[in-house]
Amino acid sequence: MRYLARPETEPGWAYGLWRSAFADVTDALGARYAVYNHRLVPVTFGDCRFAGYTALRTGAILMDASGERALEVKGPDAGLYMDRIMCRRMSVMKPGRASYGLMCFEDGCLVSDGVVMRMAEDRYYYVHASAEVFSWMRAHVGDLEVTITDPDISVFQLQGPKSLQVAHAMCDGFDLETFRYFDVVEATVDGLPVILSRTGWTGEIGLEVYTAGRQEEGTRLWRAAQKAGEAFGIMAVGLDVLDMRRIEAGIMNYSSDFDQTMTP
Repeated sequence: MRYLARPETEPGWAYGLWRSAFADVTDALGARYAVYNHRLVPVTFGDCRFAGYTALRTGAILMDASGERALEVKGPDAGLYMDRIMCRRMSVMKPGRASYGLMCFEDGCLVSDGVVMRMAEDRYYYVHASAEVFSWMRAHVGDLEVTITDPDISVFQLQGPKSLQVAHAMCDGFDLETFRYFDVVEATVDGLPVILSRTGWTGEIGLEVYTAGRQEEGTRLWRAAQKAGEAFGIMAVGLDVLDMRRIEAGIMNYSSDFDQTMTP
């Protein structure tokens, strides 16, 4: 069960909760929110679940997925550190690629799951599910020369069979035809720098767009995606639509399908 909230005219309704760079837009769309990873994430925009599901399966959807918290790992020993903290060797992954990543406690039970993106030889992002990951990662730095930070990143998903066409129209001078599954690349949208990852959580073709911008930049990015997707019937959706499709696709969710009491 999710506990839903929605913006009210009285200030402070979301006091103490992190809000994404797209909050102004999703507020205006009438979003109802849930708390995920200590962040407010849109669950639904009114009664649009089945229409959103159809758009996801046949066209394209746009969704604020900023509950996916991205932590940055940087330093000369970043590769060694990622090998220490993850259940597979991340140091062999080339820059510009991503991989599914599991972290486990000493007894083999799961700390969290997520996606590891190698941005450079000495820099990774770990985009993780709703779990207390930051402190766990900081505690395991040990003698390695590496820093763990939260760069305050927001992310939206473009998913659906026409999502790559939307992205091609949205990105400035960038060709997505050779953008492989689990590739990561830096690009620009409406002149703003973003990171694109050929990933998602729906079982459909899609990608994710990461930004460190705040409300003004986030609104520009969202509007650019909407404009690029008009010809493809793009629709803004929330977590309800995502849940419908990911369950159908057999994609498990941390905390509801597995947790810290289970091993891989």
